[in-house]
Amino acid sequence: MLNLTFKIILSMVLLVLAGCATLNQAQCISANWYDLGFDNALDGNKSSFVAEHTEACQEYAITPDFEAYKEGWLQGIKKFCSPQSGWRYGMAGDYYRNTCSTLDDRPFLEAYRMGRKLYDKKAEIRSLKSEISSLQRNKDQEKDNKLKKDKHVYQYIDRLSLKLDLQLLELDLFRLEQSARSAGFW
Repeated sequence: MLNLTFKIILSMVLLVLAGCATLNQAQCISANWYDLGFDNALDGNKSSFVAEHTEACQEYAITPDFEAYKEGWLQGIKKFCSPQSGWRYGMAGDYYRNTCSTLDDRPFLEAYRMGRKLYDKKAEIRSLKSEISSLQRNKDQEKDNKLKKDKHVYQYIDRLSLKLDLQLLELDLFRLEQSARSAGFW
């Protein structure tokens, strides 16, 4: 029984470790390095990301085609560094790694920041809605306990305050969405 448990745990550890590599053996063997560089650039990775692939493929004695990777990455980064891509990247909440710094990244950054503001505002609204729901659940549970009237009043004021905060956040979100529409992103 102990031997079986050990084998199961070892298998799980190996699966986790294998999941950490950027490429497996089959991918290293069949890799189109140009396409991989292009795709890595579109994901917002720096050109140095090829080092991750090098490390993964080294285990199988395969060396990446650095020239093809770089060529693909250079084409992909031009597409990635567009304002539309910056907008999508920001709206997804992705972290920008200064990948476009070798190009004029101002249009990308402007769009990224606008998208990121929208993403952050929506996250803030979700958090506040969750807090309001939590207060409401607590209120419903405490009714059964017949709390003192003044505690109910304070909880009511807290909920009202949070609801007002929520309305203000939703107004901010509306304004950000309007700005995004006028900039052509929405």
